[in-house]
Amino acid sequence: MKNYEAFFKEKHDKVYNSLLERYKEAIDKPGPFLDKRSQIIQTIGFEREIILKDKDPKDPFAGSYKTYYNKFKEDIISRFKLINENYPKGGINEFVKYDLPLTRKNHIRRYQSKSSEMYTFDPRFMYDATDEEILELIAAYTAYEAFFEQLRRRESPTDKNLEDSVDVDSDKIYIRKPRTPVRKPNDNFTSLSLVQTAMLFRLLKEHSIILSDSNYQPDTELAKAIHILTGYSNNTIRPELGKPLHHSDRNEGDIKAVYSTLSKIVSELKNKY
Repeated sequence: MKNYEAFFKEKHDKVYNSLLERYKEAIDKPGPFLDKRSQIIQTIGFEREIILKDKDPKDPFAGSYKTYYNKFKEDIISRFKLINENYPKGGINEFVKYDLPLTRKNHIRRYQSKSSEMYTFDPRFMYDATDEEILELIAAYTAYEAFFEQLRRRESPTDKNLEDSVDVDSDKIYIRKPRTPVRKPNDNFTSLSLVQTAMLFRLLKEHSIILSDSNYQPDTELAKAIHILTGYSNNTIRPELGKPLHHSDRNEGDIKAVYSTLSKIVSELKNKY
């Protein structure tokens, strides 16, 4: 049997080293460091997403945004990680011999039965790809993940801007943190104070204008989003999100400020419509 361990390592290391070199070249170019880093991170992140996507099989000329996640590719990568983590020695050879054909067979069966709506992707790779082609795809994707993990380990301890801009999970997005100084009372960067802002977002949750179920988005993540939008510390605003509108600590002036702001918005909508 072919030594797929060596094959995988060669393909993985080639992609990984190429990403490191591209990152270095981008950072070494003239220009603001944060802008250069943000651009190359977003570019590489987009490339990683595309590895798992296919264009709409019903529209071969669809643009880059009209794409679908290839569930076979996603599952085969997940299976590979599981086997490789549990059986690090010889795990790749075992994966190719046993798990890969079984996973492919199961997906083809589901695809042919049309029993799931998740099979909207182009099935040709699932049917036609050789073991080497599938392993090469996995090597590329895991190399991208290793690149982002290395970048985070290397830079996040000294640069907090990187913490929320790089993530190894494909369901995360890249957003630069605000460039405002540390927020202070009455700095006029935004019209509401930290407490008032938390009250507003609490209202948005209670009325399901944003996700109200914490199973979908906990307050810790909402606090990060508010930090991005306002510059307020997510660690400080998170406890305020947990307080109901009529909490005993509420200040009447804060309630009036939120009411006044919302009234202005309503009044503007009335005047326009």
